[in-house]
Amino acid sequence: AGTSLAPLAMAALTRRNNFSSVSDTDPLGVTSVPSVKMLIDGKFVESKAKEFVPLNNPATQEVIGHVPLCTPQEFESAVASSKEAFKTWRNTPVQTRARVMLK
Repeated sequence: AGTSLAPLAMAALTRRNNFSSVSDTDPLGVTSVPSVKMLIDGKFVESKAKEFVPLNNPATQEVIGHVPLCTPQEFESAVASSKEAFKTWRNTPVQTRARVMLK
């Protein structure tokens, strides 16, 4: 149950230009909607996941992307890199954090 939250949180931080194209074999059967890349260790990567969740525009309910339900290995990698990054991030002033998050 906990593994499904990590890609959704990462998707919230992913900008539209970091979407990848969806192939003809898209897991949800839709080819005009992009698949969200995951942010792991500072890099946007394609998931090896076989299951995806639709990402909806809350105003229109239009499906604007697909979020992968990451693999256990991807989840562990994301957690490990987050723990490492936090060592320096926790000393970053709030104003700097806000600028990074709103970039």
